[in-house]
Amino acid sequence: MIRDTPRIDDRVGEDVVVSVARFPSGEYEKAIRRWPSLAEDWSDVAHSDYCTRLDGTIKWMRGQGVPIRAVSPIVVADHLAWCAEHDEDAEEARAAVVFLSRRPRRWSSVPMPRACGRSSTGWPRTPCG
Repeated sequence: MIRDTPRIDDRVGEDVVVSVARFPSGEYEKAIRRWPSLAEDWSDVAHSDYCTRLDGTIKWMRGQGVPIRAVSPIVVADHLAWCAEHDEDAEEARAAVVFLSRRPRRWSSVPMPRACGRSSTGWPRTPCG
C-alpha cells in the first residue's frame, strides 16, 4: 500500500500539469518498427492520422477538465538510451512516462495553446506537426 500518495482532497488548489506524449514524424515510424505492441494498434495508421487522433484525444481530455499544458515528443534513441541506463522496459508505457518526467529541461515540451489545434505562434495545427 502506498501511504504517502496524496488524496484528491489534499491536492485541491494545487496546479496540476499534464503533458501528452507523442511521436514526431520519423520517430513514429521507428517506434512502430521497434515495438510490436505499438504496431498492433498503429501499424496501419499514417502519421498524419495519428496526429489527428491525438489532437482529438487532447480536445476530448481538455473538455473533461484535464489541464493539458504540453505535448512532449518521444525520440526513440533517447528513450532507449534512458531505459537501458535505468533498467526499464522501453516498450512499457510506464517507462515513457518516467522518461519524459525526468528528462532535462533542454528537451522541453511544446506548450499547449488555449485552443488545441488552432494555429498559434510556434504551434502546428496538430500536436505532431
